[in-house]
Parts: sequence; C-alpha cells; structure tokens
Amino acid sequence: MNLIESTINTPYEVIAIDSNDDKLITRLLSFGITKGSIITPLYFSIKKSTLAISVQQSQIALRYSEASRIIIEPIND
Repeated sequence: MNLIESTINTPYEVIAIDSNDDKLITRLLSFGITKGSIITPLYFSIKKSTLAISVQQSQIALRYSEASRIIIEPIND
C-alpha cells in the first residue's frame, strides 16, 4: 500500500520509495524518510492534495504525488 491509502494517526514502516526521480528521493531522504523509517499520517488537506506526516519527531507536508510514491506497511505490535 502507499501512503495515500493510509489511516490517520496509525504508524507505518516505510518499505520502499517507488520512484526513479533522484530529486524526489533526495527530498524525501532529507526529511528522514528512508526504507525502515516509521511515519505516522497526521491529516490530509481538502481533496487529499497534501498530507501531513510525523517522521522522527518532525511534522512534514507532502504533495499527493510524493506521498503516492512511498510504499508502507502497518506496524504490528
């Protein structure tokens, strides 16, 4: 599943970044979004054009196009 399909306030582990765009990958890496990182969706904007997430104690806004490239899976406690 990708980040757009996630549930708000549920932690997920990043499995992969599905992109060949080096600029996008560099941008996500600069935010600490890497394979194995834990992210929590906080809220979607109207029409899901942007998504706010929590990663490594920071709050980050992502565009729909960026969030759709982040492959995640729920964390099983």
